[in-house]
Amino acid sequence: MKSRLRWALTALLLGGITVSSISLATHYRKDKSEFCDLSDTFNCDMVNRGPYATFAAAAPIAFPPDPSQPPEPWLERVGDAFAAHVMQPLNDLAMRMGIRVPIAGIGLAGYLLLLVLTWVGWRNRAVAVAQFALSALALIFSLYLTYVEKYLIAYWCILCLSSLLMISAVTVLSAARAWRRPEAPRPLPSFQASAITM
Repeated sequence: MKSRLRWALTALLLGGITVSSISLATHYRKDKSEFCDLSDTFNCDMVNRGPYATFAAAAPIAFPPDPSQPPEPWLERVGDAFAAHVMQPLNDLAMRMGIRVPIAGIGLAGYLLLLVLTWVGWRNRAVAVAQFALSALALIFSLYLTYVEKYLIAYWCILCLSSLLMISAVTVLSAARAWRRPEAPRPLPSFQASAITM
């Protein structure tokens, strides 16, 4: 069971590394990404090369509410609050410090770190909890990026949605790893047990 869990995590994380690498390459390319330009609403270039493709973004992340507009759905309100009270201050701090990192690069680094945690200290509970915490943070960030795609950019990126699915599965499997029952000690073979009693 544990071997299957480790290999399932590895496969998902390698998939995430692949998707993030393609996204990072797309971010720096100058030509059109034909494979990802699927329709008027699915276009990776609009997402990967737009103002929100870099942290920190020069464009404002949070917009002030417009009292003339009807109230937004609750999911949009949650995204607006997260953008205004969490991401906007972080973005402003990064802008003041002169930090500009492609979002795809952040994703690639996160997947690589999670892969290392999958293969280092597998039986260590602290490492397992750290992997779950990191994957949960990555999932929250991916959900925020999905909010940006829907409400701020109005374009969907198939690479980003694939990454969201993978990090969701990684978070679930990391939780299973972190809260699994400790392995019971295996009984000694009969000849070793008799040697110890003698």
